[in-house]
Amino acid sequence: MENNIIFICPSWEDRSLLGFKQDCDDVKTNKVIALRKERPINEYEISDCIDKITNICTQQAITYEEVIWTDNPLENSGQLSSCLKKLRENDIVHIDITTMPRDIIWTLLFFLNQRPNHVLIRYYQPKSYHGAWLSKEPYSPRLLLKHSGIIELGKPQCVVIITGFDEERTRQIVSKFEPHKVVLCIQKGEQFDNNNRNETSKHELICKNIGVPDISSIEIDCYGADFGKKTIDNLLSSLSGYNVILASFGPKPSAIGVYMSYKEHPEIALCYVPCKEYNKEYCKGIDSLYTIEYK
Repeated sequence: MENNIIFICPSWEDRSLLGFKQDCDDVKTNKVIALRKERPINEYEISDCIDKITNICTQQAITYEEVIWTDNPLENSGQLSSCLKKLRENDIVHIDITTMPRDIIWTLLFFLNQRPNHVLIRYYQPKSYHGAWLSKEPYSPRLLLKHSGIIELGKPQCVVIITGFDEERTRQIVSKFEPHKVVLCIQKGEQFDNNNRNETSKHELICKNIGVPDISSIEIDCYGADFGKKTIDNLLSSLSGYNVILASFGPKPSAIGVYMSYKEHPEIALCYVPCKEYNKEYCKGIDSLYTIEYK
């Protein structure tokens, strides 16, 4: 008999709990596996969310498990690998990426690639984002463990950025790697005042001021049916003359489009930039559900 397993990452955002409730309504859930940060930002609010999730699991006879996510990538990989080995081949895996950090998403997908399980992705848009800042003080950019790419001597470096509302992350990654070329992938559409908050010229100016000699931009739709995969595929195929670092700072579905493209271009490196602070009023409510079959 197949079981439905849902992976979540509890958060202080409204849509963490609201999305989980919707997940349980949509999917006959047998087990929930929460990827829980050891030292999270906004810890009190997250603890309250976890209490409510565990109560729902108790009421609905759903098994609840946790994997503690530390600052040690090797330790995290070991714990996640051990957790996934307990899955049966016919278990169906649902990943709610709504409030899941990108490094956790990618690490989870890496290990699921080695298993036969059917994997489905779920993402909930919020009703609105805060009008001011969303995140502050990005850390130094980090390459994902086991996804550092293949560096070929003599090739110039290109950084591909799926941009978002926090332009400081663009500044951090470009300053860190000092590439010859930057390609900015700009989410299209007017949702959440996107055309103003994610304006191409803002990111281009950052790159220009840092001294990048070759800057270009393209449109991408990370809310499309393939979460932007085809656009990323086509772009990466055109950059075979470069050592490529790829980062996803835009809508969360872009992290899935990026990883699906990475599987076809394992020579590239995946980069993420966590932040030290997130606005407690980051977003409000829950809106459209986006889904995709990962494998």
